[in-house]
Amino acid sequence: MTHLQNIEQLFQTIYSPLDKATILRLNEQYSDGGLNNVVVGLQKECFGALLMDDTNEIVYRLFCVNGETGLQGDIVELTISNPNRNYLVFYSSQFLEHKYSGLDTIITFNTFQTQTRTFLEQLNYLTVSSTEFKNYAPDSLILAKDVKGILNVPLIHKKEFYKGFFGNKNISKIEQGEDYIYIMLNSRNNLMKIGKSNKPFYREKTLQGQEPEIMLITYWKAPSTIERQLHKEFSHKRQRGEWFNLSFKDLQKIKEIMTNYE
Repeated sequence: MTHLQNIEQLFQTIYSPLDKATILRLNEQYSDGGLNNVVVGLQKECFGALLMDDTNEIVYRLFCVNGETGLQGDIVELTISNPNRNYLVFYSSQFLEHKYSGLDTIITFNTFQTQTRTFLEQLNYLTVSSTEFKNYAPDSLILAKDVKGILNVPLIHKKEFYKGFFGNKNISKIEQGEDYIYIMLNSRNNLMKIGKSNKPFYREKTLQGQEPEIMLITYWKAPSTIERQLHKEFSHKRQRGEWFNLSFKDLQKIKEIMTNYE
């Protein structure tokens, strides 16, 4: 059995759908006003975390409630000590992206992880994430005083994650005079540019002169007609010009389309 198959099976053991009656009962217990805003129709969705126990084991639930087409929701129950906890949160986030329009796996994952960190900090744990370690030397040591313990609750940095998803391509492999299709990320607004150029690296530098947050994520040596195909495929996600509001599911689709150009 592969690791993914194992995560899929584990997900089924921790997941439950939420019907309207259960959501209304949950709304009576949950103090955050976001859930009530969904119930009364003031906002589209709400994410939340519920601490179930804090004795020998920390048990908690993560939920998402959506009110776009009637009240519906989903909930998973986890333990902090579960070695597959972060994989299960990521799988749950993917599940929600496929179920509800407008959600993004990475944003949902980071939202759940941030909420997890919040209640753990309230329980007097120190929480850390690998994204924060980048500001320190590799051999840095964390010393924490008057806390129950130190818990790693990782967050995902979109730039590094997407580069890794597309194989961490080396810009030195770009051949002069060839046509390339590329994807760039604007980390300020999370929009992505699907463009074409025979010098995508220099195109990145040009755009960075206007907005430093722009970075090259991946590229393929492919006919310029492929750019039009991708623009058409994701026309409903277009924000302006060649910039699109793409989710992780959209990037999975692009990777599939571009398989022949790897």
